[in-house]
Amino acid sequence: MKNSKLIKISLVILACFSLLTVQGQNKKNRSGIRVGLNASNLFVDKVKDENARLGFHIGVFKQMGLGSVVFQPELNYTTKGTRAEYFGIFYEGEGDFNLNYLEMPLLAVFKLNGVDIHLGPYFGYLVRANLETDDNFFNTETDLDRDNFQSFDYGISGGLAVNFTAISVGVRYNYGLQEVADSVLGDSLLGNARNATGQIYMAFNMN
Repeated sequence: MKNSKLIKISLVILACFSLLTVQGQNKKNRSGIRVGLNASNLFVDKVKDENARLGFHIGVFKQMGLGSVVFQPELNYTTKGTRAEYFGIFYEGEGDFNLNYLEMPLLAVFKLNGVDIHLGPYFGYLVRANLETDDNFFNTETDLDRDNFQSFDYGISGGLAVNFTAISVGVRYNYGLQEVADSVLGDSLLGNARNATGQIYMAFNMN
């Protein structure tokens, strides 16, 4: 059911913005490769301390449409997660949650004199997940892998980019609406934690 809802939402958004592309392309539109750094967190309630996971993202994008508002779909590989310190009955020590996604933002882009403002939903598929811990982090021999997390993620993405001739420099914030844990063990460690990721990046215009 969740997967079918995601597909329906994506199709509606694509159908609405496809109207922008019927009459041609704006010469100011950009397409190409974007690459940058991530600082991600999960905001876990059940921990002694928590720090952002530093990572990266890389992907492709294309702007379509006419006028000052255009459509920008993207396909990115991005790393998310957090570093959490636990002190309790069942878990003690530090753990690095590593969640890597294939992600598709579907963004409206508002063009304002060399500056693009981005806003829209994103949809992600979990490619890889693991938990790296200190020795004796668990009081049992259980470990976490991809099966303990939701396969699909979705949320809201917003940011801005400053455009130059061949490159753009931008910042973005992605806030997840889907809880990431999907097992009893995952929930005991993460509760209702969701992805939250800040990004800085460079985009290389290939037009």
